[in-house]
Amino acid sequence: MIGTFTNNFSWSLQRFTMFERCKKEYFYHYYGSWAGWDGNAAERTKFIYRLKNIKSEAPWLKSIIKKTLSSAIKRETEFSLVSCRSFSIRTTYKDIFELERQEFLDDPKKLCLDSIYFAEESISNLKKRITARLECFWNVIWENSFFNILKEKRYGDFISINGHGEFVLNNIKVWVNPGIAYTEKDKKFIIDIYPMPPKNEVNPPFSMSLAILFLKKTYKLLNEEYTPRTIIADKDKCIVLEECPPESEISKLIRESSLNMLSCLTFDKKAYEENFYKTSEKEKCRTCRFREICAA
Repeated sequence: MIGTFTNNFSWSLQRFTMFERCKKEYFYHYYGSWAGWDGNAAERTKFIYRLKNIKSEAPWLKSIIKKTLSSAIKRETEFSLVSCRSFSIRTTYKDIFELERQEFLDDPKKLCLDSIYFAEESISNLKKRITARLECFWNVIWENSFFNILKEKRYGDFISINGHGEFVLNNIKVWVNPGIAYTEKDKKFIIDIYPMPPKNEVNPPFSMSLAILFLKKTYKLLNEEYTPRTIIADKDKCIVLEECPPESEISKLIRESSLNMLSCLTFDKKAYEENFYKTSEKEKCRTCRFREICAA
């Protein structure tokens, strides 16, 4: 017998960041959109669910770069500048083709970018701009010393290269994107790569610390140390960050912020829109994907 699909609370850096940015945005994304995939759902719920699935450029491109690197590490694609660049551009073109056909109207899981949905640019301009950005990214990243290590590693050296992960901390389910982790001479390294500077989607040092915590718990390596490297491509140069907060700070953040998020729910864990107030910062409202439904 299949269990009931329920909207249980879990923690992620994205969820925490959104809650801090605007409680109303947080409500729409995690509660107001719930069951919007169901054909029998209310039209307002379906609309909120569609808005929830609108993506901004940075996380979209980051997912494409990760897919490209995963394919290259597995040697499904040749690990060369030309092949990686071509693979990533072909992948973006496939997404853009679906976007141009507005397939997201029938399937909200299909790509819908905020710049296109809100008519901030044309499809042709998006395609031209993304192609130039990816070409620049690969040219810049290919010369980075930390990235070069990946090209020399064997597949068996990698601990993690793909997908999302989860672990439990103090009875709270935590979601994380673990990055690329590998071993070298009995040492463990973890690299995360951003094809453009992240904005309000994620805090790279905190994301790295979460990834390390996930790897330690998942692979029972609690006493192992990981050397972190966050590589951010910024136009024609790479910025390398090597810091990440200590695990105790991350644990405290998860524990305390979870209590704040749960405090907006009723005693029986139900979410009501009036309990989640809107930010007073107009600039945040101007760029929020839920601005249509929030202003209605």
